[in-house]
Amino acid sequence: MEHEQENCNLATIHMAELRYFLDSSRDGVDTVKLAQVASALTSYDLCASLIATSLETATELVDLFIGIMNTLTMGTRNRIASLGALVSMSRVEHDGFRQDVLFPRVCNLNSAFEDLLREKEEEQQYSIGHGRPMVPDIGRQHEQVVTLLFRCTSYRLTVKDLLSQLCGGNDVLLLSMLLNIVRFKTSEPRLVSACLRCTYELTTPASHFDGSLGGDGGPTMASSNSTIAEHSLLEFQQKLHMLLVHVTQTNILKDLGDEIVQRWFSYAVVGDPLLPALRYFCRFVTNLVEYAPPTPLVKSFQQALLSHHISLISTCCLGALSKIVLEGTFSTNIRLANAIYKFMIVASYRPNRPIPDSMREQVTSLTLLMAERIPQMQAAELLISDHIEFLMNTDCSWSDVRPIVTAIQVMGDTPCADGALTRSSRSRSSISRPDLKLASSDDLFTPRRVSSQVRRIR
Repeated sequence: MEHEQENCNLATIHMAELRYFLDSSRDGVDTVKLAQVASALTSYDLCASLIATSLETATELVDLFIGIMNTLTMGTRNRIASLGALVSMSRVEHDGFRQDVLFPRVCNLNSAFEDLLREKEEEQQYSIGHGRPMVPDIGRQHEQVVTLLFRCTSYRLTVKDLLSQLCGGNDVLLLSMLLNIVRFKTSEPRLVSACLRCTYELTTPASHFDGSLGGDGGPTMASSNSTIAEHSLLEFQQKLHMLLVHVTQTNILKDLGDEIVQRWFSYAVVGDPLLPALRYFCRFVTNLVEYAPPTPLVKSFQQALLSHHISLISTCCLGALSKIVLEGTFSTNIRLANAIYKFMIVASYRPNRPIPDSMREQVTSLTLLMAERIPQMQAAELLISDHIEFLMNTDCSWSDVRPIVTAIQVMGDTPCADGALTRSSRSRSSISRPDLKLASSDDLFTPRRVSSQVRRIR
């Protein structure tokens, strides 16, 4: 259907018509013609051809759209149509156009346009009532602006930028916006990954407070003033609580997981373009469980993870881990594998539904695959210990664990064997919750010995 729409757009407007539209707009903008041009530019082929063959004309169009967006008297409809046209043009991966043409002009958007966004935000906010907190539904215009900014900055925009410039520090507003962009079908893999990176960054204190960073930008709350540090910690936990309330009330996280699964099948290279997105999704969910205040809501959210994301775990998580083990890319993918395992460990801890037999078969196959490649995994004891810990949570039998433990024992006294059997394992009675003042974002679990648990299940 989209392909038919593109053909229609290409048939209804040509380069000469764009030139005529630009020339005639000097004396005033024709609303009908502007709408037609904006509709035509939804064709990727048209935008790509325009930028490749006539960058000067493309630049004139951008200038015209920016001028309309900055002019209060142009009317809301024309200004929103101009924003949509810019977003359509920004899809073309042309660094010269994005960075040299679009970016400096987008930076020139004025207070009149900001007022338009604020007006649309106020129109779209609503209360879901029944004593529950307001859930904001900001307009598509905010999402378009974020999309435009990501593309203009080579997807390097940070969550701090977005919170301060667009959302007034409102975490829930930003989360809703980012997840809606991810679910939009035309969002490219780099945009999806950038949005999920910012989503993950919302769960790290470094994104909200000044201070030193842990590994990978993770949380540390060190401060010379313990009272200030304690206050900041409580404030941070309250922010996470509000995020958790939002995702549980709206079910948006389940929809997001399903979207990742659908996108996974659309790429020929076993989901490679989505590996960063998968990592950030796993980290976001894990941090919500680990760092939000310990309440019944956290417990119910954690216990429902398996049932909500069984397709994501079976298709993407276990698929990515199998690929890493098969290709021997442990060193380059250790953070991805660690994020996946921590997510699966949290999701498999006392879930509200049994682990399906089909998933158990996948886990068994992965265990055998890892056992075969233990000699090649000398630098991956963290991955091995995470796998054993995940097996513990699935209430596996000794026959399930024996292949990988036997393979480790055959290695004898080696750093990998010793490390794999002495690294982190959470208590079977509860999920450990790390001290935010000490833990880094890549070391969420307190180290425990696993050998005693291995002996117990024997």
